[in-house]
Amino acid sequence: MKMARITIGNSKVSGFVNLVADKRLIIGTGSYNDRNGEKVFKESVTVFLDEKFDGEIPAKGKYVEVSGDLVVQPRKDKPEELNATYNVRFKNQLVEKEAPKKADAPAEAGADNDI
Repeated sequence: MKMARITIGNSKVSGFVNLVADKRLIIGTGSYNDRNGEKVFKESVTVFLDEKFDGEIPAKGKYVEVSGDLVVQPRKDKPEELNATYNVRFKNQLVEKEAPKKADAPAEAGADNDI
């Protein structure tokens, strides 16, 4: 069964820049501890910068917020897996933010509270 391409309009994702390669960034969306106390890493999001991107490219390790249309589709090399991407053109779509402190997270945040 072929999976569909889904576009989620006007969405935002924030996370740490894990990779910078020319006009492509990989943003890690975080992790949480499950009920057994094991650390579970969430998926990453790929950000493609348009040729006319008018902002600064953030360095690896910076905390950023990306906004725009999120596209979720099967990977070309592994169609059974999905990837999530943003294509950004304007500097207000890729903004460096202050990284959240661990103490800022609610104590009860866990896998069952994740959306």
